[in-house]
Amino acid sequence: MYVCALPGETINFFLHKAIVVKREEQPPIFEKTITARFKERVFDKNKSVFKEWVEDDAATMDGIYQHDIKLWKCARFLKEEKDLLDT
Repeated sequence: MYVCALPGETINFFLHKAIVVKREEQPPIFEKTITARFKERVFDKNKSVFKEWVEDDAATMDGIYQHDIKLWKCARFLKEEKDLLDT
């Protein structure tokens, strides 16, 4: 063991000694039994954050489509009339 100290310094240290008796027999084998627990989760819309969400029907989807067509800027980047009619 090497100890670094400045000249004139004294270092006080203790070497610890193991006082445990050496084991002669093999240690007991320990295996943790894994108990798998699975909880089947069921989604209940009325108990979730989506309870106020209204599902879309055909009329709502048609209104969304008409609103998108009204704001559509396709004529700006389609220069030819044939391409505009094909979309």
